[in-house]
Amino acid sequence: MLDKESYKRGIRAAKKAIAAGTPFWISTGERAFGEFIHSETGLPYLGLSGPPELENSNLSYARGYNDEVLNGVKSGSIRVDFRPLLMTFNEVLASFEARYIGTISDDSPRIEVSEADLILELKKRKTRHSRELTVVSFIRSGVEVGNNFELYETPIRVALGRDGQVLVMKTKRSILTRDVVTTQVLNFFLQGPGDDC
Repeated sequence: MLDKESYKRGIRAAKKAIAAGTPFWISTGERAFGEFIHSETGLPYLGLSGPPELENSNLSYARGYNDEVLNGVKSGSIRVDFRPLLMTFNEVLASFEARYIGTISDDSPRIEVSEADLILELKKRKTRHSRELTVVSFIRSGVEVGNNFELYETPIRVALGRDGQVLVMKTKRSILTRDVVTTQVLNFFLQGPGDDC
């Protein structure tokens, strides 16, 4: 049953996000593993969850938000669309042959991606459980941009895809693609032992 107040709050939140140029698609259920971009709108997913007693309110909020986003896509007021930057696994592998940039590791913790005016830098930090975490910071014009990429292993091989619009980052076990401008995560692939590139 629709909670009308939550639905209206969702619409208001979507209007603010659209005006700010930062809309997303609210996901309230399961989605495919490694999928970060909504296939119908081209917007990043944002998960929404909560305790069972808030389920109806959350679903109503998400419905209002997403309905307003769909209206924005139809009217042309939303211009964000990451779908053209999505890559298949084979395209990702081919990018290492076509536009390999270099490798970041503990021995070489910084790499410049001059084509994208971007620096990737490894930093180490301890988690609450005293496990060491490696963080890749994205730096443009001396300022950290986007979200840091946290992982537990290095080295990280770096390449460019989609004519320099996508940053491809490969560890031994996984590959992550990001939009060069916003650093938005686009794709995530797990690799098996025979998939090394």
